Amino acid sequence: MLVKHGEDARILAGGTDLLLGMRERTLTCRAVIGLKQVPGLDRCSGDKGITLGPLVTHRAVVDNPLIRMRYSALWKACSKVGTPNIRSMGTVGGNCCNGAPSADTVPPLIAYNAAVTLKSLSGERSLPLASFFLAPGKTALMPGEVLVAITVPDLPLHTGADYVKLPARTSVDIAAVGVAACITLDAQKRCREAHIVLGAVAPTPIEAKGAEVLLIGEKLTRPVIEKAAQVATEHCCPISDVRASAVYRAEMVAVLTAQALDAALAQAAAA
Repeated sequence: MLVKHGEDARILAGGTDLLLGMRERTLTCRAVIGLKQVPGLDRCSGDKGITLGPLVTHRAVVDNPLIRMRYSALWKACSKVGTPNIRSMGTVGGNCCNGAPSADTVPPLIAYNAAVTLKSLSGERSLPLASFFLAPGKTALMPGEVLVAITVPDLPLHTGADYVKLPARTSVDIAAVGVAACITLDAQKRCREAHIVLGAVAPTPIEAKGAEVLLIGEKLTRPVIEKAAQVATEHCCPISDVRASAVYRAEMVAVLTAQALDAALAQAAAA
């Protein structure tokens, strides 16, 4: 069906973004191809890591005790998506494929080194989720491709992660700034691996690699965390819109990065 209709077709998973765009005439299409009747796409499975099918809803993630225990940043992000009705309809896969820089689930997934599996009539390919986003509303999906899985690897021992979101006005608003942090400590309680991912402050979700480098090999004291949080602001290039000004967004990147790192460190130290 995708090959037949080409650019005139859209995939329907939860529909919380697609149907809104069609109603407001910001998106037009001649064919809507629903995935609901395709068996197995709503599965959330895994032994060591986890695999999310494209129909796994935010509510399903929130209700999953394994994800809440082992992937708390993803669990927290899903719990902050919209209203309960939106969480019950919207899917994690759709949140990714929509390509919005402000998508709540994307920063923690990238911080966890998630990958996506894309399938078409010509075959299947996988790529890191961090490489999936090309521009606002644009992803690496090729014509005729469908996202069929999001895979999150097993986490090393002494790993902690958190997601912090600054909504524009209320707790159900789209993120004005979102930050995910994931760190792994070594036997000496020094940082062995670090990921800091920023949302809603650039054309795509971005990893603050300069800030991450500052953490590697260090004990995460208050001065180290604050310095990394400040360096994270150098990676963002926010815009001003109805949700927040560019200046305010940049300032809040430092605040939220420090908060996310503090929470991730506490988890890693306790693991």
